[in-house]
Amino acid sequence: MIYLSLALQIIFSIHAIKTGRPFVWVLVMILFSVLGVAGYIIVELLPEWWSSRSGNKVKNAIGKTIDPEKALKAAQKACEQVDTAKNRMNLAEQYLLLHRYQEARDALAPAMTGFYAEDPEMLLGMAKAEFGINNPEAAISLLGKLKAANPQFKSPEGHLLYARALEGAGRIPEAIHEYEALSQYYTTPEPACRLAQIYKTQGKQDRADELFKSVLKRSVNAGKHFNEINKEWVKLAKREVGGN
Repeated sequence: MIYLSLALQIIFSIHAIKTGRPFVWVLVMILFSVLGVAGYIIVELLPEWWSSRSGNKVKNAIGKTIDPEKALKAAQKACEQVDTAKNRMNLAEQYLLLHRYQEARDALAPAMTGFYAEDPEMLLGMAKAEFGINNPEAAISLLGKLKAANPQFKSPEGHLLYARALEGAGRIPEAIHEYEALSQYYTTPEPACRLAQIYKTQGKQDRADELFKSVLKRSVNAGKHFNEINKEWVKLAKREVGGN
């Protein structure tokens, strides 16, 4: 215990000096040992961490847990105060995050006129809403309009939505074509897994297994963070490969 206390005093004293903290903290840690170190952490380090990017992520996560509709309420209030296309887009985004697709559609529709009729973010948001309320053909049409009006606009998320809408509309050969392209560059294994599931239903088990195994190989090489945010797809791939 003595050695641990001494180690903590040395580590945090060096930290205080290197980061330009008041030298009095070094004296406090020497005089009061672990209590001094604890005081240094609470007074100097925690507030700094809490306002950092990581701290903000934690605060946002806590806020969403306590009140998952806090951001939605703020967006609703902003839209009520000033009814602009931007505020409606922000409101629709909050509805989409909560899977309230009809409300997202209703929020966007009045804003999609004039200059914003061909706005790529507006069209993408509306396509998400239409897909969410089980209108895949409408989503396909909107995404086609987006591409025609904004040929330079690139959105991997929009590309995946297009593939899913094609699949939902029963246009399987076209969906396969898009999923194949997506699986070459998309940051998550979702397109590869969705493609593998299609091949499985078509009886093309070898190709399905190949895709599922590629997902597992990627999960091994990518590390903990990748596996955490993609656990649904990694778990699916493990189950499919393990069951064959």
